[in-house]
Amino acid sequence: MTLAFRLLLFVTLGIQLVAQSPGRRSAPLSSAPSIAPSIDDSLSFQTASSPGISPDGRFVVYQLSRTNWTDNAFESDLWLVSVDHPDSRRLLTTGGGWNGWARWSPDGSAIAYLSDRNGAKQISIVPAAGGASRDVTSLDSGVNDFRWSPDSRSIAFTTDDEQRPANSGKNARYGDFEIVEDRARANTLWRIDVTRPGRTPVSLTPPGKYVIGGFDWSPDGAGIAFEGEPRDTQREGIYVLDIAARKAHAVTTESGPYRNPMWSPDGRWIAFETAGGDPDYYYANWLIARVPAGGGKVEPLTKSFDENADLFAYTPRGIFFGAFRHTASHL
Repeated sequence: MTLAFRLLLFVTLGIQLVAQSPGRRSAPLSSAPSIAPSIDDSLSFQTASSPGISPDGRFVVYQLSRTNWTDNAFESDLWLVSVDHPDSRRLLTTGGGWNGWARWSPDGSAIAYLSDRNGAKQISIVPAAGGASRDVTSLDSGVNDFRWSPDSRSIAFTTDDEQRPANSGKNARYGDFEIVEDRARANTLWRIDVTRPGRTPVSLTPPGKYVIGGFDWSPDGAGIAFEGEPRDTQREGIYVLDIAARKAHAVTTESGPYRNPMWSPDGRWIAFETAGGDPDYYYANWLIARVPAGGGKVEPLTKSFDENADLFAYTPRGIFFGAFRHTASHL
């Protein structure tokens, strides 16, 4: 098991053991009257989330939320902390706004993240060893999601092909009303070389052709698996894109829906979450399955597991997934 999973298991189990230990006594109740926090107090709480462990296991990047009452916005910063020296941490982002979804480059030299400090969410990169961030994209539509290439030289990302409508309303104190749309928007999958500043993104899929969800690079960097639905056929499935040819083909034929594709380390399989064609998938358990990378019969892996399975990682030792049992979450 990798250091990342050992650390996550240690933290999760440690919290549960402390909370459930029969020998643990509760601290004496204070004689001072308790004061319930106001709504403003609750909205001002800072919350740490989305930890990312460096490839060598020595550092953790995490997101810390904050409330900007002046601009009526929830914002966040990225911080870097050493596993060996947890009392010493370094602020990675400056300039305000929301900064999050940080991901380490596979070689551990840089951290990419999304930021809306200049408007729509864009990709920025900051050196892990220290230094200023640099913007990688500047697209009017903003960036939905991104992934590093295995060689740390490129980033793949998705954008919306259509401009999203303005929010339908705004409360002067507590923010925007959100429009819930009745159909999914088409997306484009892009690739950008990040070895030198100023590079132009290259589209990997034709604009307007697919609604694209999750995606993942193949271990050799030659392909990308993605959850997609062509707008003309509406045949949802898992597709594999040949990056050099810029052509994609479906590797699944069974009914879905599908989400969260993930390559096996040897590149032979693609795992994903699916409802397995269940028409009641909105409230039914999803399962984890896999399909040969070249296409073929889907192999269910957690069909006998009577919980909703969330795919976390495909490692040489097997597949790691999370699920609830009663009210507790397990790995």
